[in-house]
Amino acid sequence: MGSTLFLIMLIGVSAAYEYKFNVFTANKAYAGTDGAVQVILYGSKGKVDLGRLFDGSVGSNLDRESASHFKTASEKNIGAIECIELIMHTSDAWLPLKVVAWSDYALRNVYFYSRYRWMSDSSSEGATRQKICSQGDTKYWLKTTTSTKWWSGSDNLWVSITIHGSKGDTETGILDLKDFDDFESGHKDTYIFPGMKDVGHVSCITINARGTDGWLFTEISVFKYRIGDTPMLLATFVNHDNVWMDSNVHKFCKE
Repeated sequence: MGSTLFLIMLIGVSAAYEYKFNVFTANKAYAGTDGAVQVILYGSKGKVDLGRLFDGSVGSNLDRESASHFKTASEKNIGAIECIELIMHTSDAWLPLKVVAWSDYALRNVYFYSRYRWMSDSSSEGATRQKICSQGDTKYWLKTTTSTKWWSGSDNLWVSITIHGSKGDTETGILDLKDFDDFESGHKDTYIFPGMKDVGHVSCITINARGTDGWLFTEISVFKYRIGDTPMLLATFVNHDNVWMDSNVHKFCKE
């Protein structure tokens, strides 16, 4: 009788799966929000609506240049996490930088990059929702060198880079170093982007610059991270024509 009752109790209990998130907000005036963001996760076995999980009204959550941590449980196992949808429920606009998600049943981190896209439930202030999907499991390093010419540095530019290769394309998140003044004249800066697609042999890069303060670089190198080894140099792109990046898009290819 006791064993039968125990079995009935087990059958009546649903498993709970935990989902965790690190949420990064951009370093720009008014980028933070005190509002709530609804989260829908998509996976290989379906999707789950986690409700208004990202809550900016608590502590320093979703503040400017913050890293906020959220977790929740669901009875649904969606399998491998593939995409995330963010839905705004506030007119207090938010500028997300990236979201890292993982589950207790699959400890692989999944990276979602938002590329200078303001969000708000008021369409005049930004996108009311956006769906971002994982690109892969490759980690790329980008090393930039800013020119020493007058005014070559920038304090207000939001740059992402698409890497083109023999197996396709993959786009980084915004190039931004936390607590560091990057894009300074004559400086070399390193940016690391996990969760990218392996594009094979790199042939070109496309720079998408958003902002009002131009940047002049001399060269950008692309490296691929290898576990247990130093990053492997894949290609270096030299700005021979002194192309200024300032609210424009430009493609650079290997010679």
